[in-house]
Amino acid sequence: MSAEMQAAIDRADGSRSGLNLPEADWTEQAGQEVLEKLLFIGDADTCKNERFMRENNITHVVNATQDPKLGGERNWFNLESQTLKLKYMRVDVQDNEDYSIRPFFEPANGFIEGARKSGGAVLVHCRQGRSRSSSIILAYMMMHRQMDYDEALAQVQAKRPIANPISKFEQELRAYDKEKCEPLRKLLRELEESGHDAGKHSKRKEPSGPVAGPEMPKKQATEKAASNGAPAVEVEKVKCCACNEEKLADAFSKSQMRKAEGERKCSQCVSGAATAAGTGPSLPFANDGSFLDKFKAMQK
Repeated sequence: MSAEMQAAIDRADGSRSGLNLPEADWTEQAGQEVLEKLLFIGDADTCKNERFMRENNITHVVNATQDPKLGGERNWFNLESQTLKLKYMRVDVQDNEDYSIRPFFEPANGFIEGARKSGGAVLVHCRQGRSRSSSIILAYMMMHRQMDYDEALAQVQAKRPIANPISKFEQELRAYDKEKCEPLRKLLRELEESGHDAGKHSKRKEPSGPVAGPEMPKKQATEKAASNGAPAVEVEKVKCCACNEEKLADAFSKSQMRKAEGERKCSQCVSGAATAAGTGPSLPFANDGSFLDKFKAMQK
């Protein structure tokens, strides 16, 4: 192949990606990987970069710019001329204090989760890869990676230092964290304290001897138990103030056992109340899968 022909092919490839850049420069326009093999942040150049999309298995794009008629970016790979077809979601806001980005947090979280469950990856971009795109990513990390606002922002800025939501968006993110994400992190800690193991679904074994420990409450009821011909022993039981059932002490979390008698709730009632309130099955574990999947598994 002649040098002229190769140059023509390279120019055509650059035109398809919308960059028209030399081969060595494409990485300067590439997005940054925020969550491994799942979430990338970029700008107006990244969203046109076909090579970047293919090499990072990008299947979904959150376009955090306004309608193209108002100066926003087109959903580039939805055009008929493109051979690469991607799924798009548009976050139709301007990057100024007159706009609210919070209404897009939950829809964007669901869109990103859909990509994760299908084995794909997501590019979130705005015009500069600074405020709107980082806001969408931070909302996802707070809800689905158990991070507070400052922890999530530090991780994003470690990958893309210019990422920084404007003041209005930061206020909305912090409010979202306090109202929605923090209660879920608290619930997860309580579930972990109660002895749930998301990786093992075996039922707890009944104790074969007296239940003892520094946090053992005053005896409320006893039952006779024997195992393998051993002498019967008295087993401590605690009454749940929610279901009014007397249960073994290990059916209560440590935090519940520290409460006064008559105020303790068993772990089943705690998790059941959270699910009924709509706060339980939304927070995913940090490294593996969604909270909803594992929450359901723990209830089996």
